[in-house]
Amino acid sequence: MMQQFASGAHLAHNSILQPLINCCFHRLRTSSMSRLLSFTSQSRIQFGTGSFGCQQHRPLGTRTHFFCISINDSVHRATIHCKRFMSSDLNERESEWRRSPKTSVFSLNNRIMRRDRTEGQALFRDLISKKDSGDWSIADWDEVAALISSNVKGPWEALCMQTLYADRNVELGRSLMNYLEGKDDCPNRVVVPYFIALLGATSGENVNQDQELKKYYDDFMSATDLLDAATIEVLIKGLAYSSHYLECLKLLEICRETHNPGSGMLFHVLLASLRYHDMDLCELILSEYEQAAEPTQLQSLAAEIVGTSLTVGNERGLTRVMEFMKKHGLLIPKKQLDEIVETFHSHQPGKWTETYGYIHHKGGNCVVCRHQMDRLNVTDEEFSGLRSAFTDQVIVGSNIFYKSTPEELKHFMDFVERNGPFDVVIDGLNVIHKGPKPPRRERLERAVAYFAEANKKILILGSKALKVSASNFRRSGSKPTIYMTSTTKADDVFFLYAAIHSSKDTLIVSFDKLRDHKFRLERKLRPIFHKWLQSVQIYDWFFSRYGDFGIRRRHLFSIGPAKDDGGWHFPVNDCDKDAPYGKLGVLCLRHGKRRSPPPRVRRSHQKSSTGVRLGTDARKEWFET
Repeated sequence: MMQQFASGAHLAHNSILQPLINCCFHRLRTSSMSRLLSFTSQSRIQFGTGSFGCQQHRPLGTRTHFFCISINDSVHRATIHCKRFMSSDLNERESEWRRSPKTSVFSLNNRIMRRDRTEGQALFRDLISKKDSGDWSIADWDEVAALISSNVKGPWEALCMQTLYADRNVELGRSLMNYLEGKDDCPNRVVVPYFIALLGATSGENVNQDQELKKYYDDFMSATDLLDAATIEVLIKGLAYSSHYLECLKLLEICRETHNPGSGMLFHVLLASLRYHDMDLCELILSEYEQAAEPTQLQSLAAEIVGTSLTVGNERGLTRVMEFMKKHGLLIPKKQLDEIVETFHSHQPGKWTETYGYIHHKGGNCVVCRHQMDRLNVTDEEFSGLRSAFTDQVIVGSNIFYKSTPEELKHFMDFVERNGPFDVVIDGLNVIHKGPKPPRRERLERAVAYFAEANKKILILGSKALKVSASNFRRSGSKPTIYMTSTTKADDVFFLYAAIHSSKDTLIVSFDKLRDHKFRLERKLRPIFHKWLQSVQIYDWFFSRYGDFGIRRRHLFSIGPAKDDGGWHFPVNDCDKDAPYGKLGVLCLRHGKRRSPPPRVRRSHQKSSTGVRLGTDARKEWFET
């Protein structure tokens, strides 16, 4: 296979390119780089819709090399650059390459649209607007071929069919295929998949067009030995709209021979399952998202999911996909929510009233409709599995020993075993530094006093900068447990370990983004970790005018997507640096007329964001909540 690649043969399979792509922006030893460039030198690689040339620019020396692929948009070429640098300035050179506007990491999933292709599409559309619709003559297509070929590098027919697919112009697409089939040469291998996609996207209830699609698909598959990921995705786009949508499963299996199917492939098959009310296929694709893809990609596609489900009346399928998004804590962008509102109004006019509101962080009720949301709950069985996997998959998997030492980690584990379990784990330096400058140690003392009055067992974590605070606690009679690490680079893992090995209700007081550690866990544990951390982390606190510590917002309740008897609640993606889990905003979509919001209830001694002092009863009520 490597010899075939080195000879400059045209390939359809992108697995050959994968080692090349994975090496971008990495430092390679000479031997590895030599092997890589030995079979990429002067090669031309064909895949999907374009060709890229690779060249070796200079002979390799004996030093470490920096390697990247530079893509020149104007000539549509990718060139391997291999330069020798001393180790001391390697990072600087890497930063220069990253900042360069004409340098990027090349990905097979990226679609790089050259300027001449954009102009070629505009030229083709202009020709279409000047000619009568319907079947074009051979002379018409000859004119198009000559004009496009003189302005665009690459197969003119591929550009035309891609343009017709984007415009959903099936009549001209069929005319172009008839013209190409009348020639002696076979059509370009990009043309047929896009024509199949065009037939599928415009088929509707047309049975004859459905059969036409299947014929082209069977002929194409029988004449093709290898398929690249881009071609598979285009074929799936067509089949997913047809009654032959189950053929998509065979294409996914072909894709798995080299790598996991991309999210684009899975999404179109998911839409097919909703379109044809196939709940078994829906469950299969959602499972594939959970095991091999990233569910967060569904956030920006929620409007299309809702639109497809409402179009075919698949309420069951819509509810199932929304439950999946709720399980993974996915928040929907505001633009998507606006499209969802328009979709509901267009399919069921006069039935819905939409209002943006939020879920009350203590009571868990919607301030618009008063509906009570479900409380976030991690079962004992789920938490046990998370605890047992945490050490191997997060501590060892993240290679914490680059930031700490095995001795310190072992000492901390023994420390937690001897002194735990804890009710609250506090990031001491976070509390000291959060707020107006300069940092004040009194803030930590007030935070400890807040939890101590609620009879909580407290662990304070930080560096040796906490020595003074430790002395103050001893003098004041407070008895928090304090552990000082040698460095702050690994303290977030220590927070999580202490909390997980205490109880599932142990609170973590820190505004660090601890949720990133979920990606070290196996996929089935990630939503459990996210739900647990979301419910126990306190990141939004303040100090009142009296200097007392208080908590503004906690995430104790699910905010959807969720359906109830009165309508839907969709969560708003309103995350920012101060609200990493969002601000509990929701789109409340209700049947019938808009209801008046519930009256605000004022309680004595109740904390507010303006700094009203909390009484002991209010603290107790907060922890019980």
